[in-house]
Amino acid sequence: MINFYFRYVAPGASLINSGKGKIYYEQKVKHNLHQFMGSVFEKMAKDYILNNVGTKKIPCFLTDIIEYQSSVKIGKEIKSIEIDLLGIDGKKYVLAGECKFKSENFGKEDLEIFQEKLNYFSASNLEVMLFSLSGFTDYVIENTRGYTLVTLKDMY
Repeated sequence: MINFYFRYVAPGASLINSGKGKIYYEQKVKHNLHQFMGSVFEKMAKDYILNNVGTKKIPCFLTDIIEYQSSVKIGKEIKSIEIDLLGIDGKKYVLAGECKFKSENFGKEDLEIFQEKLNYFSASNLEVMLFSLSGFTDYVIENTRGYTLVTLKDMY
C-alpha cells in the first residue's frame, strides 16, 4: 500500500483533493495498474508459499523463495530466462512458480512460455506452482498434471 501511495496517490494529491480523482485515475493510474500489481501479486504468491510450508498446500519443503534471472546462449542469440518464484532448500532448487496478474485466465500460451523457460533451467524434479488472478483455461487445467494451480480466491 505504501508503494501504491507514493507511486500513484501522492503525485496526484492536488487533483484528488480538488475532486478530480476520477480523471486522475483514468489518465495516470488505470492503464498501469495491472503492471504495478504484477510484482505485488508475486509477493502475495511468495507469502502464500512461505505461510503454507509444512502443510498439504505446498508440495515440497523449502527454506526460501527467490526470483531467478539468467540468460542462455542459443546459437548466436542470447535468451533471457526469468522465473517469478524459485523455491530453494539450502542450495537445491525444489519449486518453480509463475504468476499472472491479468484479467484473462492463465492460458495455453502462458503455460508454453513458462514450460520453455524450465527447459533451460538446470534442476530436476521441480514442483511447479502456477498462480493466476483470474483462473485457468481448460487447456491449462487438462495439461498440468502434477502442477499446483492457485487462484487469488485460493490464496485468501
